Amino acid sequence: MRELISREPWWANPPLPGQGDLDVSWGYLEVYSSPEGFEFVFVDEPPSLEEITSRKACRLAQR
Repeated sequence: MRELISREPWWANPPLPGQGDLDVSWGYLEVYSSPEGFEFVFVDEPPSLEEITSRKACRLAQR
């Protein structure tokens, strides 16, 4: 049986040069643990603006 261990806002595709946080499509990256190992699943469901701006991962480089 798999278990959800993480769910974080993540971009659907990496940004192009010059794009900011609100210029890209967002969803969630879910990480599951199972006896076979880890499984990564992208969920095409937009997170809130607050979730995007306060995320820990998938950061854009400071310009």
